[in-house]
Amino acid sequence: MKNYYEIIVLTAADEEYASTVLDFIEKNQKYFSHRLFKNHCILKQNFYLFKNLNVLTKNRLIKDIIIVDNIVRNFALFICNGIPIIDYKGTNDDFELCKLSNFLVQLASNENCTEFIRNNIVKSLLKNE
Repeated sequence: MKNYYEIIVLTAADEEYASTVLDFIEKNQKYFSHRLFKNHCILKQNFYLFKNLNVLTKNRLIKDIIIVDNIVRNFALFICNGIPIIDYKGTNDDFELCKLSNFLVQLASNENCTEFIRNNIVKSLLKNE
């Protein structure tokens, strides 16, 4: 995916905990260009944390930013930037990342990520409600 995207981790976890996990995943820090943590999220109603994509817009356009998360509420403030994914089960029949990979390759050829997500994900989610 690094051939198509700049990959940034934005987690609602505390930096110390998340860094330990991320250091294990990428010992040489070659996958993720940035790591953002709980302090980069927005706290609403003193309870809900929302991932704040605006922290990424200094050198990027919001239409070019996507977020993949297993909790839709995490990207509710940026719903047209979000791609929901089911929880990782750790079993041999878990192919969600493969499906996601195919979708992301398709998405990479589009000029406006938010429009593509709106037309291919958000509308289908709304139909299913």
